[in-house]
Amino acid sequence: MHIPPEVANCGNLEVFLCDNNDMRDLPKEIEFMHEMVHLDASRNKLERVPTEIQNMYPLKYLVLHSNRISDLGYGFGELAQLQFCNLSSNKLRELPEDFSNLTSLTKLDLSNNAITHLPDHFGQLYLAQQINLSVNQIQVLPESMVGMEKMEILRINDNWLQEIPACSKGWIACMDLQAKNNKIRRIAPEVGEMLSLQSFFAPMNQIEAIPAEFGMLTALQQLNLRTNWITELPPEIGALVSLQNMDISHNRLNTDLPPEFGLLRALRTLDLSHNQISGLPMSFGALECLETLNVSHNTLPSVPQSMMYLQSLRELNCSGNAIKSFPMHLCDLTKLRALDLSSNR
Repeated sequence: MHIPPEVANCGNLEVFLCDNNDMRDLPKEIEFMHEMVHLDASRNKLERVPTEIQNMYPLKYLVLHSNRISDLGYGFGELAQLQFCNLSSNKLRELPEDFSNLTSLTKLDLSNNAITHLPDHFGQLYLAQQINLSVNQIQVLPESMVGMEKMEILRINDNWLQEIPACSKGWIACMDLQAKNNKIRRIAPEVGEMLSLQSFFAPMNQIEAIPAEFGMLTALQQLNLRTNWITELPPEIGALVSLQNMDISHNRLNTDLPPEFGLLRALRTLDLSHNQISGLPMSFGALECLETLNVSHNTLPSVPQSMMYLQSLRELNCSGNAIKSFPMHLCDLTKLRALDLSSNR
C-alpha cells in the first residue's frame, strides 16, 4: 500500500515497476531518483501525481493507467525527456497548461478519462506519432494541432467532437484517423491534404456531406462512415483508387451513385445497405475486384445487368428491396457462394 521514504536512497534506480498493487500515493521522495528512466505504477489507487515528479528529469517511460488520478499537479511539464506516457483509465478532467511542454513525447494515451478540453498549445507535441484521446468529453481540437506533422495515428472515438477540423491539413503523416461515436456534422475540406491517410473511421456521427476534397486521399484503403446523415456521394469519390473496403450503410443516400463510382477498381468489400438507393450506375460492373457486396434494404427495383461482370463476387445481399424477378444474369458469377434475395417481391 505504501512505498517507504527510504526509497530515496535508491538514487541510481533506473527502472521501477510497482504496478498492480494497492498504493494510494507515490512518496515525495521520488524526487531523489535522478536516474529514473522507466516508472510503471499502473493498476493502483493513486489519486494524484506528486509535484516532486518534476525532478525526475531523465524519465522517458511513464505508465500510470488504471488509477484514480484526477490531478496531474504542478510541474508535470518539466519532464522534458518523456517519450511514452499512458494516463488512460483515470479521472482526469483537464490537463495542466504546461503539459504542452512535453515536446519529446512520441506516444500518448489519455483514453477513458473525463477530459473536456485540451490545452491551447497541445500542438507543441510536434514529435507525437500516436495519440489516443478516446472516451473523453472533448468538443474541439485546438488549432495548434496543425503543427503535429509527425502524427501517424489519432484516435478520438467516443467524445463530443463536432467536426473534423481544418487543422487536419497539417497531419501529413497520419495514416489512421478514428473518430467513432462523436457529434461530428462536418468534415473540413482541409482533410484532403492528409495525403498519407490509409484508414478513416467515423461511424455513428451526424456527418451530412463528404467534401469534394476527399477525392485527394488517393492512399485511402479503408473508409467507414456507417450510421451518419449522408444524402449523396460526390463524383470525386471515384478518385480513391486505393480504396479496398467501404462501409456507408445506415445513411440517407437517396440519389443514384455517381458514374465515377466505377473507378474504384481496388474495392473488395462494399456495404451500401439501409439507405434509399434506387439505382446503381452502369459503371458498377467495372468493380472487378469486388468480393462482398451488400445493397440490402434500399429501393432497388432490379439487380442491374452490369453486375454480371463482377467475376470476383463471392457474397451478394440484395434483400429488402423491390426486386420483382430473379436476376438471371447472376448465374454467370461462378465464384458466388452466398446470395440473399429475401424480403423482395
